[in-house]
Parts: sequence; structure tokens; C-alpha cells
Amino acid sequence: MKKIKKESYGFLTIFVACIMMILQRILISAVTIPTYATNPGRFYIYTFLQTSVVIGTNLIPLYMGYQYQKIARLKVLHYLSRFAFIFLTATLACNIFFYVQAGSLNIRDYWLILTPISQNYFTYAVSCTLLFCSIPYTVGFLNKLSKTTIKYLLLFLTIGLVGCSTLFNKDPFALQNGQSILWIFYLFLMGYGLKEWNWKEKVRYKLPQVFISLIVLFGLIILMTQISLIIRGNTDTALRFSKPYSLFAMYYTFSSFLFLEMLSDKLGIKGRGNFLAVFLIVTQVICNFPLVSYRVSTFMKREFPNSGKAWLINIGQFFIYYLLAVSLLVIFLFYIQKIRFIHRFIEYFAFDSIEQLTQRWKKRIHWLFVHKSYFLVAAFFYCFTFVQIFVLEPPFV
Repeated sequence: MKKIKKESYGFLTIFVACIMMILQRILISAVTIPTYATNPGRFYIYTFLQTSVVIGTNLIPLYMGYQYQKIARLKVLHYLSRFAFIFLTATLACNIFFYVQAGSLNIRDYWLILTPISQNYFTYAVSCTLLFCSIPYTVGFLNKLSKTTIKYLLLFLTIGLVGCSTLFNKDPFALQNGQSILWIFYLFLMGYGLKEWNWKEKVRYKLPQVFISLIVLFGLIILMTQISLIIRGNTDTALRFSKPYSLFAMYYTFSSFLFLEMLSDKLGIKGRGNFLAVFLIVTQVICNFPLVSYRVSTFMKREFPNSGKAWLINIGQFFIYYLLAVSLLVIFLFYIQKIRFIHRFIEYFAFDSIEQLTQRWKKRIHWLFVHKSYFLVAAFFYCFTFVQIFVLEPPFV
């Protein structure tokens, strides 16, 4: 197997995006959502927090588009075995932790590990993985297009995906709250455009624009809350413009991304691609693995009806717990891959192309066909034991 080239990437944007996703999960699973009727102040604090972190999922594909030159040089398919190992180990660690904590075993929780796609719990992670695997081919296609064509393509997609979704308060393109593959690829194209036309140098006053975009979003929350109360008598449309694909959220996304990239360059905070992959996958597992969300929302969620301070402290405590869990798992999974046996095990399942994968599958199928007698004997004794269970079972009285 050829040695893959190691690249260093700016870490700050990835770190902030993961922090936002963690806090977003806490606000959904670990906190009782306040209502305007019972506590208006707490309702506004909650919606402001929720809006400030809604762009976390936008930053990752935007970052991949911005770093397209480095990623396009990688053997992207080679990393799939590493991604699978990180995912399986992280989910297994979550199952073991809650088994030790609760003292109960549910086989379904282990079955979820093997069927992440069919269960649809990791839509965002799957979309980003598909994007990552297609980057060399996508970049090769984009490099053949003229810059004018790419500009018109981005303009057309922005009007359709962002403009229509903002104007009509609908999700006509099934963007799934910013997790669909269509939206992920659009953000990648925008990141590609930011890099090609050097927006980081052209855009001035990046930090003030971050604050301006947040102030606009917060103002829209207050405005839409009052309008919703007058027209509907509830706050159902209070967060109309706080979707990750709304025009105002996209302004917040771009201003935050450009500021974070500028700050990352000044501070020189970089990390290897392997470390970034571990950090991202572990964050997705901790935030979206159904067992974690269920245990937190069912057994750990607390209500503080009379104390806003205690309510905020509780959010802070959960944030520390989540961040600690992510940090420990990241350190463990990053260093366990350096063990020679584990490294060889991961590389054994790695492949650099579809043709190589096909050849390996053919060899394994041939091996199974040659040694089919072993499996037939095992199946016979398994069935024989299964029949004995019913034959020797005492009759029901």
C-alpha cells in the first residue's frame, strides 16, 4: 500500500464548528425548551443561543471547499477504512459506557452501530463523507469550467436554494435543516468560490460583520416573535429566519468563516488531517448517536422553573460533560491508531480505487467458495443446537 501524504490544515474553524454542533445538541436533548407564555426572557435566551450555533453544520462543507486544493491531492477512498474504524470504536465506547452506568444491555443499541445509514441518524455525516470522497472528481470537473460559468452556477444555486427558502418560509428542496447532500455540495461550491476569488483578503471588517449578522438575526427573532403572537397567537414562526439555509444565516456563516480563517492564519493553529477526522467523527457520534441522545433526554434532563441562573448553569455543565467526552474519545482514538497491530488492521481494509476494491471482493468471495465446507459444517451444528433447544425444552403446563 502506498504511503499517503500527510497535510496540515487550519484547526480553528473545525473546532468552532464542532463546539457549535455540541451546543446545538445540548439545547435539543439536554434542556427543556422554554415557551414564551411561561418565561419570555428564558425563551429569548434559548432562541438566541440556538440561532448563534445554527451555522455549525454549514462551516464544515464550506471549509472543505476552501481547502479543496489540499483535499483533491489525497487518496480520499483510502481514508474510508479509517473513518469506519473511528465510527465503530466510538459508538461501541458509548454503548459500553451506558451499559456500565445503567447496568442494562439492549441488543438494538449494538445493531444500530452496524446500520448507521439505514437508520438515518447520521444524515449530515454521510453527506459530508460522500462529499469528501467526490472532491477529487468534483474539483477536476470545476477546473474545466470557466470562472464566469462557475459564478453563474453559484448565483443560480444561491437564488434557488437560499432565496426561495428564505422568501417562502418553506423547504422546497428538502434540505433537511442543512443536512442534505444537495446543501452540502452547494456549500462546498461556495467554499471553492471563496478560495478561487480570494474573498478572505477582499472582505474587510470581518469581526464587525460577524456581530452585525448576529444582531440582525437576533432582531429578526424579536420581530418575528411579536408578529407571530399577533397573527397566530403563538411563536411558531419566531425562528423563521434562523434556519441554516436562510439568507441572514448565510451572511452569518460567511462572515464567521472568513473571520475564523483569518484568525487561524494569524495564530498558526493547525492540525493533521487524521486528527481533524477523528475530532469530526467523534463529535458526530456524541451528538447524533441515538443511545446518547436518549439517555441524556430521558434520564439526565432537568427542569428549573424558578431559577434562570440554575438553568444557564445546567447548560454550562452539560457543555463541559459533552466536551470532556469528546476530548477523551478523540485522544483515545487518535493514539490507538498508532499501535502497529491496529494500524495494520485498518490498512488491511483500505483501498485506493473502486477497481482495487472490486479485486479484493473477488478474492474474498473466491476464498469463501474454496472454504465453503467450513461454513457448511458450522451452519449444521448451529442448526442442530437450535433444534435441540426446542426438543429438550420441558412441555408447557
